[in-house]
Amino acid sequence: SYTFPMPGRNVRCFARFGVREDMRALQFTSSLAECTVTGLADPSAAEAAIPDCVTGIAENAFTGCTGLKEAEIGAGVTEIAARAFYGCSSLTELTLGERVSRIGGDAFFGCPLEKVNYAGDMVSWCTIRFDAPESGGAPFGDGYALYFGGVLLSEAAFPDGLMKPGDYTFAGCVGLRSAIVPASMTAVGDCAFYGCVGLERVYYCGTAEEWRKISFGEGNEALKGAAVYYYSEKEPPLNGAGTGYEGAWWHYGADGAPVVWEKAAPQEPEEE
Repeated sequence: SYTFPMPGRNVRCFARFGVREDMRALQFTSSLAECTVTGLADPSAAEAAIPDCVTGIAENAFTGCTGLKEAEIGAGVTEIAARAFYGCSSLTELTLGERVSRIGGDAFFGCPLEKVNYAGDMVSWCTIRFDAPESGGAPFGDGYALYFGGVLLSEAAFPDGLMKPGDYTFAGCVGLRSAIVPASMTAVGDCAFYGCVGLERVYYCGTAEEWRKISFGEGNEALKGAAVYYYSEKEPPLNGAGTGYEGAWWHYGADGAPVVWEKAAPQEPEEE
């Protein structure tokens, strides 16, 4: 409903409303401040483009749209409600706007997502609240690749000062190979790295003692099972035999990428 200021005498007022062209393929409800998508005008459509004027996607909005293959969620959406895309059995590609702050439980259950492209960066991704899926598993399924701005995320470089990645932050992200973890991190949310089967290395910016003090939530076996390297700007001390280093260490290379400290094997003298 809308409220209009009226003059103090009898007048006749007319209100005219129209539907934007980019909203005609969608069903929705709206007010002066919000616009929520509740479904597709054609449930058999293969694509869903949610324009920037939309602020939310309702529960069960696209449930059962089995022909939907691709969904692009605009920059205005802040919340995707529970079961919003439940059972979209053909949905393989999803684009998320950077203002999404909450994704409800089972929002993408039954979707065989292969690619999730996020318009924001690592800092904003880590602020998204993922509600626990009632059906178990990961919010986007157990086998997707995450992209930031079209670039595949194979290394998660957490921002300095981050104390805790939330529940399900990277759950199911099989494209993740390594993570740079700041010394500020004191805890890891439940299932933050659940199903990250490709995670091999963790570059930790603190010490081994500090790493052992981190509180790991449930479902983070992939993170705890990865090889952990500790930061050392200078070359670390050699072992007693002088053949390698005591412990596992890393530093930043000239290009800003992590480099593991490795002792080069001594060269055999050339025969004369």
